[in-house]
Amino acid sequence: MRNALRALPLLFLFAACTTKKEMLNAPSDAGVKAVYKEAFDPVKKASMDSLAELGFSFKQEGLKDEFTWWALYSQGLSSGTAGRYARLTIAKGDVERTVYFHVKSKTESDEARKLDDLLAQDLHKKTAARLAAK
Repeated sequence: MRNALRALPLLFLFAACTTKKEMLNAPSDAGVKAVYKEAFDPVKKASMDSLAELGFSFKQEGLKDEFTWWALYSQGLSSGTAGRYARLTIAKGDVERTVYFHVKSKTESDEARKLDDLLAQDLHKKTAARLAAK
């Protein structure tokens, strides 16, 4: 009984962890949104470079449909419950590209959510700066 009570806090810790599957299954429009007028390839490169600059490592990419491309990244996930995931989603429009940076810490808390939103906003600032420099 004593061992079961000791393990109880660990169950809550693991229950609150963000998973790769959770990030992949999040709605396409999850995260912080920005719209860019540049072509798809420059927007994709600028967005991916912004993630790399902040220490995110590429994990996988795919197509949700013919108009929506996504890529999954991670940052610092090898150290237990530390780290976060980032999913980049780009919706291809006729005239513009809609980009979503969905950043989520591996462990959930109010402070982590605030930081995740700030990181997503910063990713858009870095992306916009890269596109403006061309």
